[in-house]
Amino acid sequence: MIPALIVPVYGRWDLTRRMLDSIPEPIERGVLADNRLDMPADFALPAGLRVARPPFESFGWGGTLNLGMEQMPDAPWYMWCTNDIVIGADTMRRLWSAMADPSVPVVITHRWAIGAMTREVVARVGLFDTWSYHPIYFEDTDYAYRCHLSGVDLRIDDLDVTEGADGFDHSVTTQADPVVGAANNRTWQLNEAAYAQKWGGIPGHERYRRPWDDPHLPLWATRPDLGGRTARRWP
Repeated sequence: MIPALIVPVYGRWDLTRRMLDSIPEPIERGVLADNRLDMPADFALPAGLRVARPPFESFGWGGTLNLGMEQMPDAPWYMWCTNDIVIGADTMRRLWSAMADPSVPVVITHRWAIGAMTREVVARVGLFDTWSYHPIYFEDTDYAYRCHLSGVDLRIDDLDVTEGADGFDHSVTTQADPVVGAANNRTWQLNEAAYAQKWGGIPGHERYRRPWDDPHLPLWATRPDLGGRTARRWP
């Protein structure tokens, strides 16, 4: 049984159903975020899954993961996935193997479209930075870099996963909707600039070992930025 499942959703409930139907085992508890506030009234949830709805705008990808971990703090480990994938038969076995000891800080992920982390990772690395990056992209890169700095075992694994749908190989939400795609192009650039400012360079060229090169800040530190969040709104 999956102890804690977290799924950010921004439309495409047909793909969400396809993804949920591909999970080969029951879910003890889970949070599904209706980030576009368009969940069909007749959408049937698996047992144990609950829906979270933002009051005004999207929680974002990282914000959804944070919400799930905050709502299920006693889970031994957390599994997350996007809503536009199909989970293959061997994936859960490999996730379970990696999560065998919750006290060992391990993250295993496939392109961050699906993955799992032990609760010890959260204790060491913290939550996702949702002030610097919103609603999606670069919060995963930020987390991976913080895992590296924290000595956490980050395993980028070619899990048994089928990404995309409708002729798109990944990121159906941003590729299939021109309005969302344009918004994503804008926020992607803002998030990249925020990453470079926070870590002294773009991914692969970081110069800082503490956020904003401040030796007094912990790795999980972030800076509230209301203007930045406003600029990153999606339609």
